[in-house]
Amino acid sequence: MNNLETLTPAKLKKLSVDELNVLASQIREFLINNITKTGGHLGPNLGVIELTIALHYVFNSPKDQFIFDIGHQAYTHKIITSRAKGFHKLRSKDGISGFTSYNESIHDVWESGHAGTALSALMGVLYSNKIDKNTNRAVAIVGDGALSSGMSLEALNLISYHNLPGIIIINNNKMSISKSVGKMADILNGDYKVKSSFFKTLGYEFTEIEDGHNLNDLINVFNVAKEVIKPQVILVNTIKGKGIKEAEQDQIGKYHMISSDKKTSSSWSEVISNLILEIQEEIPTMVIVPAMEVGGHLTNFKNKYPNRFLDVGISEEHAATMSAAVAKNKKNVILSLYSTFSQRAFDQILNDITRPNLGVFMTIDRSGLIPGDGDTHQGIYDVSMFLMMPNITVTMPSNIQDAADLLRYGLQLNKPFVMRFPKGNVETDFSYIKRNIKLSWDKITSGNKLNIITYGPIVNDIKNIIIDANLSVNLYNAKFIKPIDLKKLNEIFANGNPILVIEEIVNKSGLYQEILEYKEQNNFKSKVLTHSLQDINIPHLNESEIKEFASFDTNSLKEIIKHALR
Repeated sequence: MNNLETLTPAKLKKLSVDELNVLASQIREFLINNITKTGGHLGPNLGVIELTIALHYVFNSPKDQFIFDIGHQAYTHKIITSRAKGFHKLRSKDGISGFTSYNESIHDVWESGHAGTALSALMGVLYSNKIDKNTNRAVAIVGDGALSSGMSLEALNLISYHNLPGIIIINNNKMSISKSVGKMADILNGDYKVKSSFFKTLGYEFTEIEDGHNLNDLINVFNVAKEVIKPQVILVNTIKGKGIKEAEQDQIGKYHMISSDKKTSSSWSEVISNLILEIQEEIPTMVIVPAMEVGGHLTNFKNKYPNRFLDVGISEEHAATMSAAVAKNKKNVILSLYSTFSQRAFDQILNDITRPNLGVFMTIDRSGLIPGDGDTHQGIYDVSMFLMMPNITVTMPSNIQDAADLLRYGLQLNKPFVMRFPKGNVETDFSYIKRNIKLSWDKITSGNKLNIITYGPIVNDIKNIIIDANLSVNLYNAKFIKPIDLKKLNEIFANGNPILVIEEIVNKSGLYQEILEYKEQNNFKSKVLTHSLQDINIPHLNESEIKEFASFDTNSLKEIIKHALR
């Protein structure tokens, strides 16, 4: 039995193939035992254990560079490079990241967290090697889902054009988060002659490994590839979730990412998807989503309205521009994005949606602080991005009633509209009153010493702090971040009390800056304070740790409010 905590690439190379198979079984058991306790990307990692072992057996990391697309499937790579002891705190403080990380190991030569970057990174490594006359190899490991993204195809087009000797391993498990979509998936899973011809026409040597869990086959093919100084594609057929029967049969992505949290209430994603479903009789919409059907809880919508639902795969830019064209053709359309991935479609949202003032309703999921995933997945930049765009309304509900109101308002507005919401759970029952609203802020509590302006579910946290501590504070729910409710803001400035703007976003641009600018333009005298996030990377921390780190836990917020009252 191997001691996983002391495993290194050098030790792995000394093992026989039979011993490598034992090691694979040991790692599979280790990952299942640990990830089911800590949470993490279970399915993707169970599918690449043998593939990763074979890579380390044949090549020489880190001289030969392994570039994992996204980096979420690198758990076996981490174990082989002496990081098994950190898995008991995976994705938490003092544990290891759920993605490849420059800070963890010299073997992690690329980190991203976002899909479709590996081939562009591979080309960068290959060009650097060419300049330096460096003969070490570079290998990109990319999933079949990410291969269809725009960046992947752009790099695929150029690596062979420049005759760069990169090795592209396509981990073909027929899944993205859920089932892969598009013609690329059909090619990869179709006739051998078709896929071989496709890649050879693009200028690549092509090999397919039928059983991506057969170490003998993997090692033999990789040994040949190591000696071929040409652009190469190796298609490796694997089973996502290998080792757990239910995960192997999973076609919707249930085992892609599992959580250690015990669910006690509905998530915000579930609430929003239910609201979208319920409003269809009144306002029919099309829903476009880039590979986030399951994460966005939109499967029920797809099943009920299959002709009005489209998963475009990992293609945020395409999704945004397509949504714009749907709106231009007088159809109601909802574009469902995660905050961290909305950044990828910045130009398309700006140029194709907001500039021509087209009625695309954008739901921005996973907004604010995101536990577990670290700095690549934080939802803290989108407000700054959206505020600079013309013709757009930017909102965030504090509860289900707000969400129902804003959904109806935004769809009726027929202009660019953003409704952002967090990753966590909603602590109330799914109930609301159907009503129409106007653009306005809500006054939640009354006092005569301080004005607090904030938005999102944190409104409820601050309300509880004010009531529990008997503080004399006017609390305003600024559910409309843009445009500002100027009538209410003028009333706030008129009372002369200090204003504290609390935002769970990066502090470079947000509602605070908008209010500060309005103050200067109108010569108001009230002091304007802010509490937001510092301009630093947010590490991988669990929910309580990340709130404490960012000073958004209850105790920190209480002290910040009391300080503003002095």
